[in-house]
Amino acid sequence: MSESFMRYLDRRLDDWGRWYREGNWYGLGYPSCTAEHRMRVEGIISRCTGPGSIPWNEEAEEIEALVVEMATYGKDMAAALRQQYFGYGSLSRRAASIGISYAQFRICIGMARHWLAGRMSAFGERR
Repeated sequence: MSESFMRYLDRRLDDWGRWYREGNWYGLGYPSCTAEHRMRVEGIISRCTGPGSIPWNEEAEEIEALVVEMATYGKDMAAALRQQYFGYGSLSRRAASIGISYAQFRICIGMARHWLAGRMSAFGERR
């Protein structure tokens, strides 16, 4: 993979992590409640009088779908990627939280990034 594509992938992963950490759980990952429950309980608050819309981040949703697919092939890779972008604390703590060593955690992150790059290039992603 080219260096520019890997930078693009890293930006996408950062956006995915930020989207999830900010609490935008509308179908992304493993939320504490469903989007339907949030709409029923919280409603959609909008300043305009027209119909409201649910916040949407198509690129983050695409990465999430790929990570879910990745988990079927390499559970440790997907878990490490989630810890890398959603977790808090040192890398050692993140690794321990999924039951692997720090060295294995770093290897899993590298493998996950390359798996995503290959999968995205199979979709024809060219940025």
